Amino acid sequence: MERLTRGVTWPNLDVVKTYPHLRADGTVAYFEVSNLFPWSLGFMRRLLSSVDGVTDFKRQRFNDNRFSFVYRGRPCVVNEPFGDNSRYWIGPTEKDPPLDMRLIQEAFAGFGRSFMFRGSLGR
Repeated sequence: MERLTRGVTWPNLDVVKTYPHLRADGTVAYFEVSNLFPWSLGFMRRLLSSVDGVTDFKRQRFNDNRFSFVYRGRPCVVNEPFGDNSRYWIGPTEKDPPLDMRLIQEAFAGFGRSFMFRGSLGR
């Protein structure tokens, strides 16, 4: 465990664990991301907005979708099943036509702790 300046202890996680659901052709239909990483929705939104083609964020408050967004013209969501789960589900709201979520999944998979905490603790 690593101890940060404000007394918060986080597990040693260098990158986020993702769980892609692959189609037969190798494209990513949707993916899940571990909730063990110390996410905040603001950091997650900034990461998503860094991916080319992601637009139109809307915060969802009255269901398990934490946000909705548009990726390459298609509506997508960040969903936390049952409002309290070990993983977030990220993908399009409609299955057809297929949409490859690989760029977003790779952005999460490469997202390191150092980016998240850079400047966030008043350093």
